[in-house]
Amino acid sequence: MKTLHQWAITSPPDQPYLKRMTDFMARPDAAAWVKGYDFESGHIGREMQSFDAMTDALDLAIPYILIQGRADWLTPMVVAKEYFDTVRSKGKVFAPIDGGHFACFTNAGAFVTA
Repeated sequence: MKTLHQWAITSPPDQPYLKRMTDFMARPDAAAWVKGYDFESGHIGREMQSFDAMTDALDLAIPYILIQGRADWLTPMVVAKEYFDTVRSKGKVFAPIDGGHFACFTNAGAFVTA
């Protein structure tokens, strides 16, 4: 989570979420969650590092909805939109909402509406 914090902390809309996560992870009763996160980031996270959506996931057999935080500094909107424009799908929607990389948590209402 440290690497993620280093990048996302610079996006003001993400700061309240990251503070909440940091506070949560420091609680003794969060140990199982932290252990699961560490496992995931050590296994799935490694696979994600070698995944290139621009070459590995351009033809989707299902409808595609990309909900993107306008202030996402980890995955900037211009990059997300470039990928979206390249994807071929049986229907697709690009839905920008207010927020950063964690807009699904910091702006849940807009995320659900989108």
